[in-house]
Amino acid sequence: MLKILKANEEYENNIKKYTKKDGILALILFAIMIIMCVLQGVLYNKFNFIKDNIRLVGCLFYLLLIVISILFVKLSKQKLDTIGFKGRWKLSIIIGGILSLIYFYNNCLSHLINGEKLVSVIEIVSLIIFYFAVSASEEIVFRGYIGTRLNGLIKNKYIVLFITGILFIVMHFPYRMIAYGM
Repeated sequence: MLKILKANEEYENNIKKYTKKDGILALILFAIMIIMCVLQGVLYNKFNFIKDNIRLVGCLFYLLLIVISILFVKLSKQKLDTIGFKGRWKLSIIIGGILSLIYFYNNCLSHLINGEKLVSVIEIVSLIIFYFAVSASEEIVFRGYIGTRLNGLIKNKYIVLFITGILFIVMHFPYRMIAYGM
């Protein structure tokens, strides 16, 4: 089981190539993401259209993050496979799918079990599309870009993993704090 979670040799070789510039670009991408989360939270509070279509807006936000990540890769003259478009992407989709099912249960099915009304098929499809956009972009941005490029600043891969996890957690606060008045 642990063997399928172990990084392959190509990944290990790639992270050794990243420079301080790559690490700084990773932090810039994170800052852009935070600014986008703040903006989304502000827009949520100011415009009913945003509030009424938050999943659509969220999908657009996350797709824009993928595009920005791809631009960062291309402007650095790197290959797209360095952010997960090659290699064990099928395994990532399977693991992401399992985690998405757990998330889907927690946010949808558990409410049904507790006696809340059944939501429409359109609502379920929009949730599935939203969760897919979120999970795909977070994988690309955090595991694919930030989590690899930080190795240019920090040479200990376990510390990089820990910092990437902390950044991932921190990324979720700005929107929620602003949108829900926390």
